Amino acid sequence: VTYGLFTRTGPSVRSDTFGEVILDLPTGCGIADAQSQDGRLIVRADGPLERGCQKVFVIDLTDGKILGHVAPQKAP
Repeated sequence: VTYGLFTRTGPSVRSDTFGEVILDLPTGCGIADAQSQDGRLIVRADGPLERGCQKVFVIDLTDGKILGHVAPQKAP
């Protein structure tokens, strides 16, 4: 799934730039959207909030490094 996302993000992304990128998604979660912008791939995961599915990952398109992720947290 990840390989397909990288190859479909735009003509400037080479599929041989780096290998596989593993996103830490719990069972039942999926990729809802992916967009490239300024040399980064923004991946939005979706699924049940209680499983920790709703995250946004930022990935560097040059080396495939996951720069970070944003996850919502229930209010106290």
